[in-house]
Amino acid sequence: MLQTRYKAFSLLLVMLVVFAPSYALAAPTSSGSLLNQIESSTPPTQLPKVSAPKIAPQVVTTLTENGSKMLLKGVRFEGNTTLSSSLLLASVKDFVGSELSVDDLLVLTDILVQFYATSGFLANVTLPEQDVTDGVVLFKVYEARFGGLLVDVDQIENARISENFIRQIVEVANPKFEVIELEKIDRAVLLLGDLGGLV
Repeated sequence: MLQTRYKAFSLLLVMLVVFAPSYALAAPTSSGSLLNQIESSTPPTQLPKVSAPKIAPQVVTTLTENGSKMLLKGVRFEGNTTLSSSLLLASVKDFVGSELSVDDLLVLTDILVQFYATSGFLANVTLPEQDVTDGVVLFKVYEARFGGLLVDVDQIENARISENFIRQIVEVANPKFEVIELEKIDRAVLLLGDLGGLV
Protein backbone atom coordinates (compact mmCIF):
# COMPACT_ATOMS: atom_id res chain seq x y z
CA MET A 1 0.00 0.00 0.00
CA LEU A 2 2.84 2.34 0.83
CA GLN A 3 4.51 1.51 -2.45
CA THR A 4 1.19 2.09 -4.25
CA ARG A 5 0.80 5.49 -2.59
CA TYR A 6 4.36 6.44 -3.58
CA LYS A 7 3.68 5.35 -7.20
CA ALA A 8 0.41 7.32 -7.22
CA PHE A 9 2.25 10.41 -5.92
CA SER A 10 4.96 9.97 -8.56
CA LEU A 11 2.37 9.54 -11.31
CA LEU A 12 0.46 12.63 -10.15
CA LEU A 13 3.65 14.70 -10.10
CA VAL A 14 4.55 13.45 -13.59
CA MET A 15 1.03 14.29 -14.75
CA LEU A 16 1.32 17.83 -13.38
CA VAL A 17 4.68 18.51 -14.92
CA VAL A 18 4.48 16.55 -18.16
CA PHE A 19 0.89 16.53 -19.30
CA ALA A 20 -0.57 19.83 -18.15
CA PRO A 21 0.15 21.40 -21.59
CA SER A 22 -2.12 18.91 -23.32
CA TYR A 23 -4.95 19.65 -20.87
CA ALA A 24 -4.84 23.34 -21.69
CA LEU A 25 -4.97 22.87 -25.46
CA ALA A 26 -7.05 19.74 -25.99
CA ALA A 27 -10.80 19.55 -26.29
CA PRO A 28 -12.57 18.07 -23.24
CA THR A 29 -12.22 14.30 -23.08
CA SER A 30 -13.44 11.61 -20.76
CA SER A 31 -11.36 10.71 -17.72
CA GLY A 32 -10.97 7.16 -19.04
CA SER A 33 -9.49 8.21 -22.37
CA LEU A 34 -7.28 10.73 -20.60
CA LEU A 35 -5.96 8.03 -18.26
CA ASN A 36 -5.30 5.71 -21.22
CA GLN A 37 -3.39 8.51 -22.98
CA ILE A 38 -1.26 9.16 -19.89
CA GLU A 39 -0.56 5.47 -19.27
CA SER A 40 0.43 4.84 -22.90
CA SER A 41 2.89 7.73 -23.04
CA THR A 42 4.35 7.61 -19.52
CA PRO A 43 7.12 5.14 -18.72
CA PRO A 44 6.43 3.21 -15.52
CA THR A 45 8.01 4.66 -12.40
CA GLN A 46 10.77 2.43 -11.08
CA LEU A 47 11.24 2.40 -7.34
CA PRO A 48 14.73 1.71 -6.00
CA LYS A 49 15.39 -1.90 -5.07
CA VAL A 50 16.29 -2.51 -1.44
CA SER A 51 18.74 -5.36 -1.07
CA ALA A 52 19.34 -5.27 2.68
CA PRO A 53 17.64 -8.08 4.60
CA LYS A 54 14.79 -7.10 6.92
CA ILE A 55 16.08 -9.57 9.51
CA ALA A 56 19.78 -9.87 10.33
CA PRO A 57 21.27 -13.32 9.68
CA GLN A 58 22.24 -13.65 13.36
CA VAL A 59 18.57 -13.46 14.39
CA VAL A 60 17.61 -16.12 11.85
CA THR A 61 20.45 -18.37 13.03
CA THR A 62 19.43 -18.00 16.69
CA LEU A 63 15.83 -18.92 15.92
CA THR A 64 16.90 -21.88 13.79
CA GLU A 65 19.12 -23.20 16.58
CA ASN A 66 16.31 -22.84 19.14
CA GLY A 67 13.59 -24.71 17.30
CA SER A 68 12.58 -22.03 14.77
CA LYS A 69 10.41 -20.10 17.25
CA MET A 70 10.93 -17.81 20.19
CA LEU A 71 8.70 -16.56 22.96
CA LEU A 72 8.42 -12.82 22.44
CA LYS A 73 8.73 -11.26 25.90
CA GLY A 74 9.15 -7.66 24.85
CA VAL A 75 10.11 -5.23 22.12
CA ARG A 76 12.34 -2.17 21.90
CA PHE A 77 12.66 0.47 19.20
CA GLU A 78 15.58 2.48 17.89
CA GLY A 79 15.58 5.31 15.35
CA ASN A 80 11.97 6.41 15.85
CA THR A 81 11.61 10.17 16.27
CA THR A 82 8.16 10.99 14.90
CA LEU A 83 6.25 8.21 16.66
CA SER A 84 6.90 7.32 20.28
CA SER A 85 7.99 3.86 21.36
CA SER A 86 4.75 3.49 23.33
CA LEU A 87 2.70 4.12 20.16
CA LEU A 88 4.77 1.60 18.22
CA LEU A 89 4.44 -0.93 21.03
CA ALA A 90 0.65 -0.51 20.98
CA SER A 91 0.61 -1.54 17.31
CA VAL A 92 2.31 -4.90 18.01
CA LYS A 93 1.38 -5.56 21.66
CA ASP A 94 -0.93 -8.46 20.76
CA PHE A 95 2.13 -10.45 19.69
CA VAL A 96 3.99 -10.07 22.99
CA GLY A 97 3.72 -13.34 24.91
CA SER A 98 3.39 -15.39 21.71
CA GLU A 99 5.70 -17.93 20.11
CA LEU A 100 7.03 -16.32 16.93
CA SER A 101 8.91 -17.61 13.90
CA VAL A 102 11.13 -15.68 11.49
CA ASP A 103 8.10 -15.16 9.24
CA ASP A 104 6.12 -13.81 12.21
CA LEU A 105 8.88 -11.31 12.96
CA LEU A 106 8.74 -10.20 9.32
CA VAL A 107 5.01 -9.65 9.74
CA LEU A 108 5.76 -7.43 12.75
CA THR A 109 8.12 -5.27 10.68
CA ASP A 110 5.38 -4.91 8.05
CA ILE A 111 2.82 -3.98 10.71
CA LEU A 112 5.14 -1.26 12.00
CA VAL A 113 5.77 0.09 8.48
CA GLN A 114 2.01 0.16 7.87
CA PHE A 115 1.45 1.90 11.21
CA TYR A 116 3.87 4.61 10.12
CA ALA A 117 2.03 4.97 6.80
CA THR A 118 -1.41 5.28 8.42
CA SER A 119 0.11 7.87 10.75
CA GLY A 120 1.23 9.88 7.69
CA PHE A 121 4.94 8.99 7.51
CA LEU A 122 7.24 6.81 5.42
CA ALA A 123 9.54 4.39 7.21
CA ASN A 124 11.30 1.07 6.91
CA VAL A 125 11.70 -1.28 9.87
CA THR A 126 14.28 -4.04 10.26
CA LEU A 127 15.64 -6.36 12.91
CA PRO A 128 19.38 -5.59 13.20
CA GLU A 129 22.08 -7.89 14.55
CA GLN A 130 21.17 -8.66 18.16
CA ASP A 131 20.92 -11.38 20.76
CA VAL A 132 17.27 -12.47 20.98
CA THR A 133 17.78 -15.38 23.36
CA ASP A 134 16.18 -13.36 26.18
CA GLY A 135 12.99 -12.94 24.12
CA VAL A 136 13.30 -9.17 23.72
CA VAL A 137 13.50 -7.97 20.13
CA LEU A 138 14.93 -4.66 18.93
CA PHE A 139 13.30 -3.09 15.88
CA LYS A 140 15.39 -0.54 13.98
CA VAL A 141 13.29 2.21 12.39
CA TYR A 142 14.52 4.19 9.38
CA GLU A 143 12.26 7.21 8.94
CA ALA A 144 12.29 8.56 5.39
CA ARG A 145 13.62 12.09 5.01
CA PHE A 146 12.85 14.39 2.12
CA GLY A 147 15.91 14.91 -0.06
CA GLY A 148 14.33 17.58 -2.23
CA LEU A 149 12.40 17.79 -5.49
CA LEU A 150 13.87 17.12 -8.92
CA VAL A 151 12.05 18.84 -11.75
CA ASP A 152 12.52 17.69 -15.36
CA VAL A 153 13.29 21.07 -16.94
CA ASP A 154 12.87 19.73 -20.49
CA GLN A 155 9.25 18.90 -19.75
CA ILE A 156 8.34 22.34 -18.38
CA GLU A 157 10.33 24.46 -20.82
CA ASN A 158 7.34 26.66 -21.71
CA ALA A 159 5.77 26.72 -18.25
CA ARG A 160 4.53 30.00 -16.85
CA ILE A 161 5.60 28.76 -13.42
CA SER A 162 9.33 28.49 -12.90
CA GLU A 163 11.15 25.34 -11.90
CA ASN A 164 12.32 27.15 -8.77
CA PHE A 165 8.75 28.09 -7.82
CA ILE A 166 7.56 24.49 -8.21
CA ARG A 167 10.44 23.32 -6.04
CA GLN A 168 9.69 25.99 -3.42
CA ILE A 169 6.02 24.97 -3.17
CA VAL A 170 6.99 21.39 -2.33
CA GLU A 171 10.06 22.15 -0.23
CA VAL A 172 8.26 24.77 1.87
CA ALA A 173 5.51 22.23 2.56
CA ASN A 174 8.02 19.54 3.55
CA PRO A 175 11.51 21.02 4.05
CA LYS A 176 14.55 19.19 2.78
CA PHE A 177 16.10 16.68 5.18
CA GLU A 178 13.00 16.66 7.39
CA VAL A 179 10.97 13.50 7.92
CA ILE A 180 8.57 13.01 5.00
CA GLU A 181 5.02 13.86 6.00
CA LEU A 182 2.67 12.46 3.38
CA GLU A 183 -0.11 14.96 4.11
CA LYS A 184 2.23 17.90 3.50
CA ILE A 185 3.45 16.43 0.20
CA ASP A 186 -0.15 15.72 -0.87
CA ARG A 187 -1.14 19.31 -0.03
CA ALA A 188 1.76 20.69 -2.10
CA VAL A 189 0.82 18.54 -5.09
CA LEU A 190 -2.81 19.68 -4.83
CA LEU A 191 -1.67 23.31 -4.64
CA LEU A 192 0.43 22.89 -7.77
CA GLY A 193 -2.58 21.40 -9.51
CA ASP A 194 -4.76 24.35 -8.50
CA LEU A 195 -2.23 26.93 -9.66
CA GLY A 196 -2.16 25.90 -13.30
CA GLY A 197 0.41 27.56 -15.53
CA LEU A 198 2.35 24.38 -16.30
CA VAL A 199 1.89 24.89 -20.05
